[in-house]
Amino acid sequence: MMHAAHYLTLVTLNSRKGWAAPVELPPEQPQDGVLVVPVSPQFDFFPQYRLDWSIYRGSGRYDDFHGTMQPSASGWLKVLIDGQSIKLRKRLIDGQPHCFRYIGTLTHNDFAFPLCEIEAEDEKVLDDLYDKKKIIISGCEPDSEYGGLTQFLASPAGKERIR
Repeated sequence: MMHAAHYLTLVTLNSRKGWAAPVELPPEQPQDGVLVVPVSPQFDFFPQYRLDWSIYRGSGRYDDFHGTMQPSASGWLKVLIDGQSIKLRKRLIDGQPHCFRYIGTLTHNDFAFPLCEIEAEDEKVLDDLYDKKKIIISGCEPDSEYGGLTQFLASPAGKERIR
């Protein structure tokens, strides 16, 4: 199984700080997310990750794509997106990787591992992907990849979320 990048939000739930999927959050809570990847208990990258992205074609149409990110000896994850080489790395805060556990209610095999935020070598590169090519980096697709989404959306919290 190849691990995947995920688009998650850092939250505090029941006095616990960790990652949750934006769809799990109350509508009044900020929905901003970041890309995260699962890492080993020692916060090392795994050999490969799948990165999903879409190209907006207009009129509500998207074409979905994915690529493989692989860590380099210098600590970067490298991926080719629409012919452009992109480098991402673990986000560091005070010299430490910005890693937390998943604390939401959905399921995915990657949620058994610590999840570290990753950031682009140059954020302008990601902005340019959207501005020039309408490419949106989305991470793992919750509708098809996460377990428990149907049950969550049917729960009182989920019904409140989609109102």
